Amino acid sequence: MVLDQQVQPLTRVWCLFEFLLASERQHDLVFATDLGVLGDQGASPDIALQVGRALRTLQVVNCHASVEEDRQKIFQFIRSKMGSLANMDIQIKQRMSRILQRLGTSDIHARKLSRCIA
Repeated sequence: MVLDQQVQPLTRVWCLFEFLLASERQHDLVFATDLGVLGDQGASPDIALQVGRALRTLQVVNCHASVEEDRQKIFQFIRSKMGSLANMDIQIKQRMSRILQRLGTSDIHARKLSRCIA
């Protein structure tokens, strides 16, 4: 998933839906920024903290789509497959948290990150 400093993809229903489908199919997923892939040298670990903060309040129901009809269709699909949008919230948070926890960040950033996603 490509992220900007404001972690905008976490506010887009299509991005979260695609993330969930890819992770369910056990594809290798990474977070990438303009500086590189998180966990690699050169990529700032600060974006991982931004993701952690965004995950604390993430609610798919509040996410946007360019086309409202697409948003509603995704919501219908999620409800039919997962029972509720809240269940998708839980899955997204768990799966993204696991990726963040696997990142090779410094001890200081790891402690900050664990506070964000706890």
